[in-house]
Amino acid sequence: MIKVCIIGAAGRLGSILTDAIRETQDLVISYLIVDEQSKSLGQKNQNLTYTHYIENPDEVDIIIDFSTRESALLHLQTAIKYNKPYVIGTTGFSDIELNIIKCAAKEIPIMHSHNFSYGIAVLKKVLEVTCKALDESFDIEILETHHRNKLDSPSGTAINLFNTIKHNNPRYYPVTDERYQGEKRKMREVGIMSQRGGNICGEHEIRFISDHEEIYLGHKAFDRKIFALGAIKAARWLIGKPGGLYEFEEIL
Repeated sequence: MIKVCIIGAAGRLGSILTDAIRETQDLVISYLIVDEQSKSLGQKNQNLTYTHYIENPDEVDIIIDFSTRESALLHLQTAIKYNKPYVIGTTGFSDIELNIIKCAAKEIPIMHSHNFSYGIAVLKKVLEVTCKALDESFDIEILETHHRNKLDSPSGTAINLFNTIKHNNPRYYPVTDERYQGEKRKMREVGIMSQRGGNICGEHEIRFISDHEEIYLGHKAFDRKIFALGAIKAARWLIGKPGGLYEFEEIL
């Protein structure tokens, strides 16, 4: 059995991940970690008690994090200390914080993804093919839509989709909603727009628009459980890997 420590266990995705792991045959939860200020600290969840630290590292094979930037970076040090693989589903990191994660990956295997949806992983592969096939006569727009409580904007997935575009054509550059305030469309701009509302799990659209036609790529998440299931796939895959920073698409 793979022994899993969940960081951010009382949060929305952490709770879904907890239930999803309990439905598996090969994973077992050893720790449910929350912040010291969490109202859940000390409370029971079936046979486990929410705690804020790992008491016995031998009871952990891998750590999965769906918490906050600050919490993820704090527990990243714990993963390094105990030499544990680390799956990070938290988003919104600054460039400096991403560099900290990159440096940590020199010591332990880390998989950091803005989106653990298997469908998004496939979408990125399709996007690569599309970008290679089309020329710069196509304008490109990215639209992401999420629930009203999402903190970062644009979403990490939208930024990641743009990075896929830029990887195939370095001359493209991103612009956000402010571009539309009195300025016309410029060549090689990739507009990234955000919408927030309700309880939407996550929607991402990429539009390639020329003077004569449009190509549309998109993905809609109907249930947040897809992110938990993806994190479980990532955990199984990451076990036994050498130190390094891995992407979710590598499991395809």
